[in-house]
Amino acid sequence: MSGGAFEYRQHVLEDLAEEIREAIFSLNHDDTKGLYTEETMKQFEDAIMFLKIAYKYVERIDWLLSADDGEETFHERLAEDLASLVSPFTEVALENVQKKMSEGLNL
Repeated sequence: MSGGAFEYRQHVLEDLAEEIREAIFSLNHDDTKGLYTEETMKQFEDAIMFLKIAYKYVERIDWLLSADDGEETFHERLAEDLASLVSPFTEVALENVQKKMSEGLNL
């Protein structure tokens, strides 16, 4: 296993994403179906995507700081990882977050 600069704590982000995914499944298949609006459930999905993106950033930085990757490889792998995760919809969500942040609004 490569990395280690962060004591592999980035995997907590993956675990959280999976726990949210399991919550979505339960909320869509148990007696609790319809407990939350579609808009709220979409926020759950967005949280999963942001956790996955955060995980990839931390993992790539970890590998760079641990000298498993050089700077050029860091940028290449990060771009590849993000491209595999980010859909056109997610790009819109990211733009909305960036806009809110630039306006100084709380998310």
